[in-house]
Amino acid sequence: MKKPEWHLRAGEDREVFATLLVKIYQALKPAVNIYDGILAMEGQGPGKSGVPREVGVIVGSGNAMAADRVISEMLGVGPDMVLTNRTALEQGAETGEIRIDGDLPRVENFRFPEMAPMAFGPKIVHGFMRRHLVQRPECDNSECRLCGECWEYCPAKAITHDKKIHFNYDKCIRCYCCIEVCPHAALRAVETMTGKVARKVLKIK
Repeated sequence: MKKPEWHLRAGEDREVFATLLVKIYQALKPAVNIYDGILAMEGQGPGKSGVPREVGVIVGSGNAMAADRVISEMLGVGPDMVLTNRTALEQGAETGEIRIDGDLPRVENFRFPEMAPMAFGPKIVHGFMRRHLVQRPECDNSECRLCGECWEYCPAKAITHDKKIHFNYDKCIRCYCCIEVCPHAALRAVETMTGKVARKVLKIK
């Protein structure tokens, strides 16, 4: 099954998707995991919206979850802030005891994507929050070439088009696959102004 279809199955629940990724890893059990960080991407990725950055690192491990945890520390992110790291510990895919062979460089001031919550507040209002307040994909029509990659790849079929593309935010599950596959960097994830105000008032990070 393709990645977008798994996004559709998991919906907007990031914990469900993180658990899915960890369970796929546990089922496949790759013998070696190689991470090519010679040229990384920072900023508002994925896809061409990100900015290349030379890091000059290659990481190899027999345990991908352990490698993820080490890379998180290398980038200055608390490992528990990464949902798949927390899930891996809970599922027993990563024990927390890691041996590092070689030097582990510290990458300073690495810029991460701005990720607003998928929903916040009481569950009864999550549908309204998702439609009107949380981060969502938007298109820069001056960059869009109507190539069709986004609407072909969208698992929720939330994108239509005429002379420009249109998003159905009631159907959109905020997987951002459209941003990832756009070859022209015309799409980006944007939080609505009302969402920013609501999070500030409610003091939600």
